[in-house]
Amino acid sequence: MVVKDKERKEERLSIVKIGGNIVDDPELLESFLCDFHRLEGRKLLVHGGGVMASKMAVELGIETKMIQGRRITDADTLK
Repeated sequence: MVVKDKERKEERLSIVKIGGNIVDDPELLESFLCDFHRLEGRKLLVHGGGVMASKMAVELGIETKMIQGRRITDADTLK
């Protein structure tokens, strides 16, 4: 909710998750950012970090567990 001039006005908040595959490709990233900019209202951009997490796991010798495309992160991995 945003309060302006004693009027209450609801403003849309768009939350968009972006993956490493887009971030790592300059053309895809530019296209995405142009589209993201066009969204009306407030925006929150969140980086998923999956590609980076997988790369780090390989470098650290940690087995990545995936179930139906979703990463399963146990307590030891979080350390």
